[in-house]
Amino acid sequence: MDAMEHARSEAISSGREVWVVFRHNGAKGPDADRIMAREGGKIVPLGGWNRLPQGITFHAGSKAIPDARPPKEILETADNPACVQDSFGAVMFLRSGTVGWPKPGAESLCIPLDSMGGTSLITLSRGTGRASISRPQGGNQ
Repeated sequence: MDAMEHARSEAISSGREVWVVFRHNGAKGPDADRIMAREGGKIVPLGGWNRLPQGITFHAGSKAIPDARPPKEILETADNPACVQDSFGAVMFLRSGTVGWPKPGAESLCIPLDSMGGTSLITLSRGTGRASISRPQGGNQ
């Protein structure tokens, strides 16, 4: 949620497109996200990889956002191209704060997260770029 709001705010305040790249490492280590921006014709990282809290992972394999592989230029700047076995996804915020990637479709996008308490969903409104979270009943994350 913090990464989504930070990226959206950065897109609005800087007037540039800002990406959040998701990396699902499987059993190799903690999942992470990284915020990046387009400056002129280049993609530049706005900090390093931010690990998800222990015990929380991106839910991959269900045509969720972590399965919407980002464009090659985004992925090559975000990470070492040798990490091809990792699953990557991305969300891009336009200067208006609305969602520009993945390409238009449904009114909202869902980012499922798995934890011991079940699956939670971060939902992004395409029209506003605002994120909200829903937790499973009894979940404590």
